[in-house]
This record gives sequence, structure tokens and C-alpha cells, in this order.
Amino acid sequence: MRFHLLAACLLVASAVPAAAQAPVQAPVMASYRAVYDLALKASSGERGLESGRGRIVLEFTGNECEGYALSFRQVTDLSGGEIGRKISDLRSTTYEDGEGKTFRFNSETRQGPGQGENTDGVAERMGGKLVISLRKPKPNKLTLNGDIAFPTQHLKELVVEARAGNRTFNRRVYDGSDDSNEAYDTFAIIGAPKKDSAALEADIVKAGWDRLSRWPVSISFFEPDDADKPAYILSYELFENGFGRALKIDYGTFIFNGTLTKLELLPSKPCKK
Repeated sequence: MRFHLLAACLLVASAVPAAAQAPVQAPVMASYRAVYDLALKASSGERGLESGRGRIVLEFTGNECEGYALSFRQVTDLSGGEIGRKISDLRSTTYEDGEGKTFRFNSETRQGPGQGENTDGVAERMGGKLVISLRKPKPNKLTLNGDIAFPTQHLKELVVEARAGNRTFNRRVYDGSDDSNEAYDTFAIIGAPKKDSAALEADIVKAGWDRLSRWPVSISFFEPDDADKPAYILSYELFENGFGRALKIDYGTFIFNGTLTKLELLPSKPCKK
């Protein structure tokens, strides 16, 4: 699912010693279109926020052979006596090759009427480094050092960690968001597998995904210059095919809950290597 990214310099704490773990099969990602309705759960009142709602629509397709494509849109409508009314519209498309070597990204953010802010570029692994070539907002080229994952790579690794019984996972992730100059540090807390299927949405049951393993996860996203306080925290139920439900997005001063309202399975080609 991508959503923009997290984490502090903490060691991964494993529930089972690494030497005792059996090899974990790499996850196969599902192709689907999903709609989530957002509702304001809580607000600190610091920004004068009184009400909020929104919607997320995402479409995820691909496999390890052909790569992964994501189309994402998030619209939020916030209002209050002090802030008035603020409508934000984020549209993003990305492509990540199956081996996690190349990542293309394009996004546009609009705050009400008028011209939006656009980001467009490509990130490639070269010589153990991440080389980023930006076309928008202005041409630029930069290099990031260290082991950095792309979003789908990070998602697949998170499933592997959950299957292995690990309870925390930290990773640097680059997703092309904001000014695209830095990677986020991310720190994930993985809960025990969920077994109760009674609360699952009808579309999930219809797809047969109620039989899949799933885990509650909470991922904190940290800006590079602030390791003490996350920029935001994304919580949801992660299915072993990469799908997520029961969203909770904590921005610090306010929290959105995201409820799945529609799930549509899309054609998925098998990966033949």
C-alpha cells in the first residue's frame, strides 16, 4: 500500500532466535483496487480542527517478473473555526521493478483551487548507492548512502518478518514523497496473528482472503532530522498478500480512521522465471 514513510536506529527484536527460524517463503502480492473512507477519530484541538473526512482510492498491480505499479489518490476535507475549510488532494503513481533496483514516481498535491505541487523522478541503485534524478519540482540529481528499500520491497519484507514471528522491524525507505530529497526511517511493531474473521468486510470474504494470515502492524515514519518524534504513524491489518484493512493514520495533532468500503480483484499474471 504505500503510503509516505519511517524509523529510529533500533535493533530488530525477534520473538524466535534467528538460528531456530525456518526459511520463510517470499510473499506473492495481490492485484486489486480498494476504496477506504476516512473519518476523523480524534483531534488535539491545537489547530482548531473540528471535523474531517476523506477517501483513499488505490490500485495495485504486478508481480516479481513485471514489476509493481501503484496508483494512489487521497482526498481530505478538514474544517474548524480557526482553520476554516481545507481540502487536500494527493494523486500519485509509481512503478517499482521486481528486483527493487528502479523506482519511478510522479505525484501532485493540491490545496484547494489553483496549481498544485508536482514531484516527478526516478531512483536507481548504482554501486551500492541510491541515485535519484528529479525532473520536478526542478531538475536535480542526488545520492543517498546506505541500505534503502523501495515501498513494495519494504512491504514484502514486512510480511516476511511477520511470518517469521518477529515483532519489530526497522528499515530506511525511499518513496519519492515530499521534496524527494531524503529517505524515511521506519520502525514497525507487528502484533500476533489475527484469527477472528467475523469483523472482516464482505468483499474480503468474497475474495477468499479471510483464509489468509494477517497481522496488526503499526509503522512509525521519521524524518531524517527528527528521530525522536514520528512524522506520522500508520496502523492497519496486514494480509500476507500485501493488502491492508482497518486503517488508522495518526498525524500527531489529529487521527483518521480508514474503513474499507470496496475491494475489487484485478487480473494478475503468474510470475514465470
